Amino acid sequence: MKSLIAREPIAILLSGLAVVFTALFWPTLATLHQRWMNPDEPYSSSYLVLVMAAYLIWKTVRSISISAVSPCLPALLIIIPAILAWYAGYVTQAQLLSQIFLPVILFSWFFVVLGWAIARGFLFPFLLCYFTIPVWGVLGIPLRTMAVIVVEKGLALLEIPAFISGFQIHLTAGVVEIAGGCSGQNYLISGLVIGLFYAANYLRGYSRLFCIVLIASFSIIANWIRIFLLVLVGHYTNLQHPLVNDHSNFGWFIFALVLLAFFMLMRWLDPYLSHVKDTGKLEGENSDIGVTGKTYRNIIVVTALTLFISAILPVYAYKSVDKIENAVRGMILPEDIIVNKEARPYWLPDYQGYDIAQQWISRIGGKATVITALIYNQQTQGKELIYGANQIVPPEIVLGQSITEKVDNNRLAVTIAEVAGQARKIFWVYRIGDNYTTSGFMAKLLQLSAELTNEPQAALITFSIACADDCSQDIDRVYIREVINVLAEIKWDKSSQ
Repeated sequence: MKSLIAREPIAILLSGLAVVFTALFWPTLATLHQRWMNPDEPYSSSYLVLVMAAYLIWKTVRSISISAVSPCLPALLIIIPAILAWYAGYVTQAQLLSQIFLPVILFSWFFVVLGWAIARGFLFPFLLCYFTIPVWGVLGIPLRTMAVIVVEKGLALLEIPAFISGFQIHLTAGVVEIAGGCSGQNYLISGLVIGLFYAANYLRGYSRLFCIVLIASFSIIANWIRIFLLVLVGHYTNLQHPLVNDHSNFGWFIFALVLLAFFMLMRWLDPYLSHVKDTGKLEGENSDIGVTGKTYRNIIVVTALTLFISAILPVYAYKSVDKIENAVRGMILPEDIIVNKEARPYWLPDYQGYDIAQQWISRIGGKATVITALIYNQQTQGKELIYGANQIVPPEIVLGQSITEKVDNNRLAVTIAEVAGQARKIFWVYRIGDNYTTSGFMAKLLQLSAELTNEPQAALITFSIACADDCSQDIDRVYIREVINVLAEIKWDKSSQ
């Protein structure tokens, strides 16, 4: 009974922190929820991972007493930059940046409120949380590359003729491609989750590291075996076997067999590994008599201070999204270049979510030019200037590779495409506040600065001219210099409605 009473305050405190965390960062958590609910994503088992993390937290709570709590205010120095990074990701719609720092923020709360001696016991549960965040896509290309090399060596060993081109394996019967979904990322994530959970529960010290490295290796090898067997099936059946086209269950069957081999090996190595020793005793159990009302007051004050500091930027960010200040009505161009300021749009860049579209017929450097501006007064998730689905023109009408031209330290991107039945050169640039860039990454950084200065307006500006007969990539640098001069004179229309 005494142990239960000693644990209750810790459980209540951590549950309260979890509830506040969920409420405070719900918009970011909601973006993760969308990924977790997609059965085609490698993160579809994320809720199960969170249950495993919660179990490890509960197991740790069972081993500590309120008397062992020693708040650490200097750990606020971890919370502040983590909150700033989350804020930068949120206001610039960089989902991954804001998602990555969520576990850091919650763990930092534990650190400040409980102290390092207790908080370090929660490291493994928070490491598990990172398997629910979509950061593992960067491993796709390396994993596929390794798989191609292994399959190539295996086929050579069996003297099966094959030609490797990128991620395509050309057999005598046809082509087998190691596509993005064949990287084995899902098996690697699943294996690491299982390995971390096993290591956290039963092992300690270097034995934990050995376990994690071993399960990662087994998971990658499982995918190699899967791909190699599928290639063999394709070769010997002239690509007619059903497994060639539908092999998702086959992959998990192979993974299960390899996982069984992993556990058998761990059991065989058990005498040589360091194990967690459960003494059944609470940390600080013998000093419960030192817990006073002052102890509880200190914990409450530190918790309140931590949550107050953590809530400032999120609340500010949510309020700034809910209202649009300093909205512009459009852009104002130099009058001397405009031929028709009320031109009917005959073509617009393939962008989504913009607030205002403007188009002018003009003459720049002696050339008839169509100027287009797509303006965003306020950017939110899915309604943003820099977005994966946005493109100057659809790929099927692009006539040449987009390039970037630099004149007098100024840059313009150039795309050649067939627009409205005519080959045209499209010069384009992003404008954020009063700054120009052709880089999506730099545009995000400028957007953060613009949000802080309460000047959030941004735009894509294009200059479209008819191509010469050959529509070559050769660019008239004199014309580009004239375009840059025009850009310097374009102003935001901030007049009242």
